Order: sequence, then C-alpha cells, then structure tokens
Amino acid sequence: MHTLLNYLSALGAYRGLPLDVAADPLEARAAEEVARQIERIVQALCERRPLAPDDGAADALAQALEQQADAAAAADGLPLVQTQLALVCRQVAPLRATVARLVPGPAGG
Repeated sequence: MHTLLNYLSALGAYRGLPLDVAADPLEARAAEEVARQIERIVQALCERRPLAPDDGAADALAQALEQQADAAAAADGLPLVQTQLALVCRQVAPLRATVARLVPGPAGG
C-alpha cells in the first residue's frame, strides 16, 4: 500500500502538464482503470465481500505504458508519466491479493 501511495504521489508532480501532453488516450485509460479498480476494492472492503476475479486490465495497461515509455525514451522523449502510471497499474494486483486475504471468498470456492 505504501508503494502505491508513493507512486500516486509522484504522479502528482505532473498534474500541471500542458493539456496536449496530459491527454494521451493510453494514459487516460490507465488512470481510469486504476481508479475503477481501487473503487471496487474499497467497496469490497466496506461491504466485507470478496472481490470479483481480476480481469488483467491493469496489467495489460501497465505493459502498454511500459512499451510507450520505452519508445518515448528512445526518441529522446520524457516517459515519466507513462512510467509512473505503469508502476501504479502494477500495484493493483498486489493490492487485490491483500484484500483477498482480508476478505476471503466462500469456503471451497
């Protein structure tokens, strides 16, 4: 959880980017997916119910962001936002695993 908070805090440093830089569709999708996943995790904890199975969307977006960041770095770009978002996406699975231990599913299922 601390790692996720650190990555989110680092992203805060980029909130003042010009709109054309911050409006990348992949970045927007990743941010929306992470927000959606965290909201589901919070709801599951509040309702003390198990999470639905992970659909892998956050990991897929992390991989796409990492590839985009690599391409930007190779083109002398600044892949900082993509890299931070990828790191945030990679924290969804460990967070879900922690919640699964706190709110286990039905016995035998």
